[in-house]
Amino acid sequence: MASTTSGSGLDAVEYQPSGGSTGVSFDWGFAVSLTLGALGSLVGRPIGPELSLPVALGSLVLAAVGLALGEALRRGNGVARRIQIGFHSLLVLVGIPILLPTVQAFQQGRSDLLYTLVLSIILFFVVSPSEIWLLMRPGSRRWYGIVDPKEALERHSGGWLVRTITWAVVGGFLNAFAPF
Repeated sequence: MASTTSGSGLDAVEYQPSGGSTGVSFDWGFAVSLTLGALGSLVGRPIGPELSLPVALGSLVLAAVGLALGEALRRGNGVARRIQIGFHSLLVLVGIPILLPTVQAFQQGRSDLLYTLVLSIILFFVVSPSEIWLLMRPGSRRWYGIVDPKEALERHSGGWLVRTITWAVVGGFLNAFAPF
């Protein structure tokens, strides 16, 4: 067994979490994408389809939920981990119907659709299953929910936080500006 360096004993190898940066950057990137779409519509310069006022405001509320879920995951919240696993499981199922239109768009040479569909396939069939697998690993199952939030924040700050925010912003912009 590996030695520990902190008083909680959560530095031992069997307690090392995984999937946090993927989950947090996904949630925050989703929030960035929703915020850009909503704000674009609210100021009269829509990104993608124009959103009505209620839909734009609803998007901002959903973006706030994404930010909160990402922050809860960053703090080691066990409930956030379970919500994340459920959400990504749902995304995999939602992604299945996208396979046929992607094949058809590829066969027809519809490059305008391919970018959005390929981006969706990457999210549904690469990112989401990877996130589920990482969060279900033994170290993650043990770590989330028992770690002290202060210790989790110390672990998930500095360079980790900068990299995660960078991925979130890049992913959010790629999704928001995907051609429709």
